[in-house]
Order: sequence, then structure tokens, then C-alpha cells
Amino acid sequence: MKRLKKLNLILVLILLITLILPLNLINAEGFDTNPKTYTVKSGDVLWKIAESYGFDWKEIAKYNKLKNPHLIFPGQKILIPSTIKRIDILTSNDFHGKLEGGYEAGAAKFAAYMQYYKNMNPEGTIILNAGDAFQGTPMSNLLRGKPVVEMMNMIGFDAMTVGNHEFDWGIETILDTLKNANFEFIVANIYENGKPVNWAKPYTIIEKNGVKIGIIGLATPETAITAHADYVGSYEFKDPVEICNKLIPEVKKQGADIIIILSHLPASQDKETKEITGELADLAKGITGADAAIGGHSHQQVAGIINDIPVIQAYKHGRMIGHITLYYDTKAKKVVGNNIELIEVRKGNLNIEPDAKVQAMVDKYNEELKPIFGKVIGKAETDILRDYNNESAMGNWITDVMRKKANVQIAFTNAGGIRADLTAGDITIGNIFEAMPFDNTIVTGEMTGAQIKAILEQSVTLYKGMLQISGIKFTYDSTKPEGERVIDIYLEDGTPIEMDKTYTVATNDFLSGGQDGFVTLKEIKWTNTFILLRDALIENIRNNKVISPKVEGRITDVSKNVSSVIFELPNVA
Repeated sequence: MKRLKKLNLILVLILLITLILPLNLINAEGFDTNPKTYTVKSGDVLWKIAESYGFDWKEIAKYNKLKNPHLIFPGQKILIPSTIKRIDILTSNDFHGKLEGGYEAGAAKFAAYMQYYKNMNPEGTIILNAGDAFQGTPMSNLLRGKPVVEMMNMIGFDAMTVGNHEFDWGIETILDTLKNANFEFIVANIYENGKPVNWAKPYTIIEKNGVKIGIIGLATPETAITAHADYVGSYEFKDPVEICNKLIPEVKKQGADIIIILSHLPASQDKETKEITGELADLAKGITGADAAIGGHSHQQVAGIINDIPVIQAYKHGRMIGHITLYYDTKAKKVVGNNIELIEVRKGNLNIEPDAKVQAMVDKYNEELKPIFGKVIGKAETDILRDYNNESAMGNWITDVMRKKANVQIAFTNAGGIRADLTAGDITIGNIFEAMPFDNTIVTGEMTGAQIKAILEQSVTLYKGMLQISGIKFTYDSTKPEGERVIDIYLEDGTPIEMDKTYTVATNDFLSGGQDGFVTLKEIKWTNTFILLRDALIENIRNNKVISPKVEGRITDVSKNVSSVIFELPNVA
């Protein structure tokens, strides 16, 4: 019994020591950043003490704040700084304006967690954002990201790079939003007229804990097809590997001790093998001289080491924080160790209160916008859900509204443009803004049956999800080679689509530029109605009072559904 009590006492003491010891001092690999203590002996002089530890005497004098470095006496305690400096990198990506708590972590909890981990190493922590910060919620969209910038300022972000959704309102709008930002906006691989764009720096150098940290910003080249053509058509998105290998020596020449790549490059990680793939992985494999790489865009949980480089992506919406720790040896002038982890925020259970000041900021904007976004405009009879890779009730309703509003035979929209479901019950204007945050307009044109088939063939590759459609039904076989999968296409009344016949169609102005890989759409002469798709949806709900769209079998994969959909064919005389 006494032995058990003694063991319990030892465990309690270990726990107390762990809690008391500053967490920024020792990591799992034993890198000690604590200073050593030297007791002066008779005959000692400061320069010899310093030299024995590999320091200049001036460094020791400054570290100990000695008024007269030439006067030291026996028994005096001299602190010898560790040559190891700890740098903590906290990261966020794809926040998408998710300021309100509840289902998401929310700005207040997110800020509290950031501050908690920053406090572990206040002098040596850098906070970075990997893009897609602003667009996505009614509050942030209507205020063009202003509340997100306020949150980032309050947390103490140091830099952010450009995500594809930073172009949703045009780069001029984002630059206006960022006028009040206390952090750097950086990107190195976007060129215009053969030169790097002049609205962002390619890199920045920030000093933390006596270490100079060079941060290079990168956009994903996919931005060229995932952002609106009107906003990115004049830009060239250069190869990230090429740009980094060119810039890293330059940034080091400018004095950087550590190099961080802050990118919006996507990645994914196999849950079993832990293998990381995607643009971010390709970057890490192809560059030399970087000490950490941060990604975004794909909304995945990624944490691992590639080519000795810690690689991280912290999921989405502030649900997680990425955390990389680097140990830099000031004498060897290199990183000698690292740790990497993903920190749960939404599901986190740290005993800390949400940040009251950040919550007050969110509440203030909520109150201002309540008369607009809180207005009930109708009801949903049941949950109306999205499905990125299949026909969905939400997609059917949206395209039906487009087709009727534009008075055309066929309508389609991209699955990625539908950002939220509608739950059964009251529908508010805020709900529609969240589901359709983009300021897309309805455009109309004429397409041949062959062109319609071409975009459906692209759709069933699922490269950018399944097109949501109205006015037609089609069958396909996903086991067939790409370009040969679509079997039959029919109009709503069962009339077969003829390849050489012309049909009236409607889509959104984003897709009309050939974005998301639907290059056939660039062949069409489009007429912009300048009717916001979001406004058409609001009008439809107000007129109908109650909506109840369903999945109807508009899209059928015959390889998965042997009894394919039966179309009602017109009577033949």
C-alpha cells in the first residue's frame, strides 16, 4: 500500500513538473533551449568563458545585461544561452469566413486556441495563413472579408498567401479589404505581362526569437481554372517548384536563416500508409533549401515529412490549427530538428474560454446584419442536400430555377459552386448567401448536341464534380474510357438530343469562361442576363413559399444501376 502511495506521489510530481515547465523549452527529441549557468572562478575572464562555449564575449555580455563586462568576480552566475532556438509555426488555411461558432469552431474559439499555443513560445511563434480566408459566409461576403481581417489582426497573424477564392470579388476588392491588415500579403508565382504582379510581395523576412524567417508565398496553378476568368485571365501562374528553387537562394542571401513555403497548393494523405500526394507533395520533392511547407485548397488533414521537409495542411474552416516546430542551431546555422502536428479546435477540449474580444467583434457585425440575413423568405419541406459527385436535390432546384428564369431548354451549374445545404424549416436570406456565396450571374447561349455531350463527358470524369442539370436526363457508364462514357441524352420530355441540333442553354458566368476544365464552354457565344443566380433563388422561394426538390434520376450510371432510368417517350403517331 505504501509503495502504491509512493508511486502515485511520484506520478503527481511528474505531472506538476510537466505543467510548470515552459513547454517551449524541451521537445520530444530533447532539444534543450534553456540557458546553462556558469559560476565564475578565480582568474576567469569573460572572453575565455564565452570562447569555451563557442560565443563571442559581447554576445554573453549582452545576454546577461552586464554593465561592465570586464568586471566579473568569483561566485558570480553567468548565463550561457543555448545555441538552439525554437521556432513554432501556427497555420490556418481555407477559413472561408467561418466566424460564427456552433457547427464550426468559430472565430472566438479559434482565436483562443491560437493564443494558447502562441503563449507557449511568445517570442518564437509565427502565425501564417495559406489562403481562401474570406469568401464563404454571409457576414464575410457582404462585408468583403473585413471581419476576418479584424480577427487575424487580433490573433496576430504575420503573413498570408493568395488562395483561388481571393479572386472571387476581384483582386482590387481584396487589396482594399487588406488595407487595414497588420500582416504581409505574399505570392511569388503569379505573373502579369511577363513580370511578378505588383500588388503582392513575393516573400517577406520576419525575425522571431533572434532567428530571421524567410516566407515565400505561392498560389496553386489551378487558380487559372478555378477562379473567374474575368479576374484571372490576364495572369500566368508559374510552376511553384521552379519559382521556389529560384527564390530560396535569394531569400537566404537577404539574411533568412529559415525558409518557409506558404502556399495554397493542395495535398491529401492516405489514412493507412500516411503517404502524402498532390501539388504540395510535388513541391516538397522538387525543392532544395526549404525548412517547412504549408498548403491548402483541398480541405484535407495533412501532416508529415517529405524530403526532410515538414509538410502540413490544417483541414478547413478553422477546425484545426497546423503546428510545426523547428529547432535552429545558431552556431551550425541550420535546422537540426522538427516536430509536426495537427491541433483540434472544433473538437478540441482545452479548458480555455473563447476570446471575448473576438466574440464581441463577431456579435457586433451579426447585430448590424441581422435585419438583412435573418429575414425569413420561405420554407424547405425537407432537408435539401448537395452531392458533389452525383445528382442532388439542391442541384436540381438551382438549375430548375436557372432554366425557368432564363426561359431556356437546358440549364447546368457546377457542383463546387453550391457551398451549403438547406435544412428543413425556415429559409432565411442568410441561408441562401451561405449556399450561394459567389456573385455569379445567369448567362444564356446556344449549344449543339455534340457540345452538350462534350461537357457531360467532362462532368462524368468527376474532375470537378458532377454538373448539376435541368431540362435533360442522361445515362453513362463509369467503367468506360474517358470521353466514351455518355450513352444517351434526352430532353425532359424524353426526346433524344441530336448531335447536330442546336438547343438553348443557361449556366453561370463562371463556367461560361471554360473554368473548372469545361473548355467546350469557351466556344459558345454567351449573353449575360446580369441576373444574380442568388437573387433568382431568393425570388423563387418567395414566390413558392415552400420548396421541396428531390433527386429524380436525371443522371444514371448504368454500371452501378443495372435497371437504368425509364424515360417516358412521347406517343408516336
